[in-house]
Amino acid sequence: PQGVANLAWAFATLREKDPALFAKLAERTVSRIDRFQAQELVHVVVAFAKIGIHDAFLLDAIRPAVIQQLPNTNLTGLGNYLWSFSRLRRSDDELVNLIERKAMNRLGKNRLVSLPDSQAAVAAGSILGSLSALRLARDEDRDGSWTPTEYSMGVRNAVLALGKQS
Repeated sequence: PQGVANLAWAFATLREKDPALFAKLAERTVSRIDRFQAQELVHVVVAFAKIGIHDAFLLDAIRPAVIQQLPNTNLTGLGNYLWSFSRLRRSDDELVNLIERKAMNRLGKNRLVSLPDSQAAVAAGSILGSLSALRLARDEDRDGSWTPTEYSMGVRNAVLALGKQS
């Protein structure tokens, strides 16, 4: 699994958009999904997003594993999932809401204090930016507006409080 994740990440970093290669990486990921750790799953999803390949087969197949690994996914990984889904314009409200709640719970409840200010601000900014993009993309067909959730507002308030502590 780590080899697949590393290959996907490397080719995406090199901007090598080779659909046949990425199809093979998707196939390999799905066939061994039960062996992937949280961070390896994140790397695969980010690689596909970075290169701009929306592989519905991969995303549908790994969805249960992503949900199962959420407790083991760090804050940066949660933000990366949201960024990837935003970039791929992946519409999966249930999964996005699960990731959002997990991220907001980690950022809330005074846990920001345990992170260096810059790391907390970057994580919160990444998560809020990705959520905004996801919500706007989802709502484009409606009226184009987005209403922040209570979780997003909690992070916003925590980030604002960080600025006042400096």
